[in-house]
Amino acid sequence: MLKLHLPKGYTNLALGALLSLAVFLPSQLVILKFILITFALIFASSGLGVATEELAAYYSSAVSGFLNATFGNLAELIIAFFVIKSGNTLLAQASLTGSILGNLVLLVGLAFFVASFKRKTIKLHIHQADTAATMLLTSVLFLLFPSMLYLFHEEAYAKTISVVVAAVLFSIYLLYLIFSFKTHRDWFSDNQEKHKPTLSKVQAIFLMVSTIVLLVALSENVSSIIETVAQHLHFNDLFLGAIILGFVGNAAENLAVVDLAAKGRYDFVLPIAVGSSLQIAMFVTPLLVFASLFMKTQLTLSFLPIEIFSILIAVLLANQIASDKKVTWFESIQLLGLYVIIAVVFYFAR
Repeated sequence: MLKLHLPKGYTNLALGALLSLAVFLPSQLVILKFILITFALIFASSGLGVATEELAAYYSSAVSGFLNATFGNLAELIIAFFVIKSGNTLLAQASLTGSILGNLVLLVGLAFFVASFKRKTIKLHIHQADTAATMLLTSVLFLLFPSMLYLFHEEAYAKTISVVVAAVLFSIYLLYLIFSFKTHRDWFSDNQEKHKPTLSKVQAIFLMVSTIVLLVALSENVSSIIETVAQHLHFNDLFLGAIILGFVGNAAENLAVVDLAAKGRYDFVLPIAVGSSLQIAMFVTPLLVFASLFMKTQLTLSFLPIEIFSILIAVLLANQIASDKKVTWFESIQLLGLYVIIAVVFYFAR
């Protein structure tokens, strides 16, 4: 029997491409179509993660860190871009909210539960997470200002203020890259053995380009059927964006981090979760605001109060864990319980 062996990451690309054939399903099967495309997006995101990791292994820690900081949340960026292009900015805002919540609550809860279940406590050494957690809290506070406009009935200024806030957040993120990869890179070194690539540079680049093309095609298709899916399932934009799309964009990364935690490498959990959330808040969101200036509908940073409140609670919990530097399985259960509560509240929010 002939066995086909695909290089690392290409299996996920092949599965994603196979499932993407669901785009040709008739409109009567829109729910099945959405489910299959969702899994295709997850496999494509996983392939992109492998490509980034493999390509980063050929460069210095500064360059590899920059690659991860640039491409780490590309799936969320692409998905949200096409949702905004379709005119549904509320859904795009919700998907960004869901990405942050998924990283800080669901991912951290699952990973630490897996890591600490057979241990009384696990000790964290997360110097690099402290700076990122502080920046994340800062970015959430920045996002409060455009959102507060609705409280004072000054919606007319939301677009202008959103652009200003996005520019400030993006500038701080660029300075953070200089801070972490240049002036204070010793703070962020993990002293771990460097990953040895299994793909050549050409294979890694081809895998990256292929998965990006697939993500673009799938995201455009999802954005065209998302409202029909919402009507069939009776989901509001908040639940659909924050819980469903937010999970889809993070699923591949979450599984990888949980696997690391299961192998005892739990020191990576909080830095990855906080860093990924930081990238969403200070890199992906501003880029989407800038890109929407050239679309029919502009994305503003006027998030719903429940979204800002939920993110703020998640950030405060992440900071609490970082300051404690010890985690038990019971704390993990509380995080997962918080995510369930948020999901239920979002489902009933109208």
